[in-house]
Amino acid sequence: MLEHVEMVLSLKDWVIIIQILIPILLLSIVKEHCVGAQPTHIVNQLLSYEGILLAKHLKIKGKSEEEIKEAVQKHKEIVAARYIRRKELRKKRIEAKKTAETKTNE
Repeated sequence: MLEHVEMVLSLKDWVIIIQILIPILLLSIVKEHCVGAQPTHIVNQLLSYEGILLAKHLKIKGKSEEEIKEAVQKHKEIVAARYIRRKELRKKRIEAKKTAETKTNE
């Protein structure tokens, strides 16, 4: 007989599980999207960020799997670089705002 075993997952385990589940969920959303359902703005951004919409578009155009993988990889690199650049800009704006506040308080 099977006994009830309580499983405690670490944060690292949860991250791995989420990394596995998100592409599966996004692909199921894309299948629904192909039927005619319109994704919400946030879902559409997630699909775009992951390159799924790009892959779907290239597949419709008849590109090979290798070309699609290369294009999606390039897209992900561009998105990651954009994220890092915007993160640095946010940091600079926050620092500038803090220095402006300290100058006005003095």
